[in-house]
Amino acid sequence: MRHRKENLHFGPQQRRRNDIRNLTAQVLLYERVVTTKNRAKRVKSIIDKMINLGKRKDVFAIRSLNKYFWDKNVSKKIVNDLSVQLKDRRSGYTRIIKIGNRVGDGSVKVMIELLVPHKEKVEKIKKVVKNKKDETKIKTEQPRGWFERAKDFSKNIGRKDSKVTTRTTSK
Repeated sequence: MRHRKENLHFGPQQRRRNDIRNLTAQVLLYERVVTTKNRAKRVKSIIDKMINLGKRKDVFAIRSLNKYFWDKNVSKKIVNDLSVQLKDRRSGYTRIIKIGNRVGDGSVKVMIELLVPHKEKVEKIKKVVKNKKDETKIKTEQPRGWFERAKDFSKNIGRKDSKVTTRTTSK
């Protein structure tokens, strides 16, 4: 039955409101947070509203952000940094990636992250490659994502020539 499925419930009203407010602030400050699926769904819409409010950059918008967030650094980051980086987007500032299930109770863990272009992507890496005809071509390289770096990390564990080693116990 679909009783009480309209809203996402997870606790008393005040605690729920404060949890959502703190989680929204953490996502905006650190740009990536691991949480449960229901909380991430709830935070996603609030983040869109707050960033759109911060894009206005008027006195009312800044006061509304300061009223919602307890930490003033969050509202400063929205107005100064995120509104400039996300000026081409209208909405959809976050993405939710499923990680797996929590060990204790089996609830679904997800990672919610902001879709902010990082400095590596904004400043494309340019290499000048000379051709046989002495013509110069500019080649842009895309920076490697976290998945490729994790694969390289897992390949290098335990090798003597790499700096990454696992801890071994002596008997």
